Amino acid sequence: MSLHPTVGLNRPGTNRWPVLMHELRDIADWVRKQALPRLITGGDPPADALPASYDISVGHDDERGAIAEGSHITGFERQLTRLVAVKTARPGLVEIVGMTPGAPSPDLVRRWVDHLTDEQAVERAERLDAFRNMSSSAGQARAMSVVGELLREAQEFVGERA
Repeated sequence: MSLHPTVGLNRPGTNRWPVLMHELRDIADWVRKQALPRLITGGDPPADALPASYDISVGHDDERGAIAEGSHITGFERQLTRLVAVKTARPGLVEIVGMTPGAPSPDLVRRWVDHLTDEQAVERAERLDAFRNMSSSAGQARAMSVVGELLREAQEFVGERA
């Protein structure tokens, strides 16, 4: 069992209890997009916001270039993607693709899903939103097409590993 407690903080003089992680995300965004650019330039922030991170594991000859090529994906967004991948996307893909006629064994489907990055797993699970619009025959056909695409991808992965 895993616990993911939600920690809130009370804003003084209010009955509001915003989630601490959301508040910290908003503060970090404000510092990166407003405060630091204003302190550095002495004026309005430039249109291009500072990246949320860049690779510091290697040396850079041009720090400005390294920063300009940095990622705009924040730690909060990476953690959210990770949680969605672990809690819903990966198990859902294993279940749906594994139940499809002609699918490899559940262990092989799980190996395919495990080799996907978190972003890839979430993107493939989002394709399954086609199941929400199955009231029409076109919606049903689209949903089955999505499952077929995912099944082919899993079969190709298994075939490459055989």
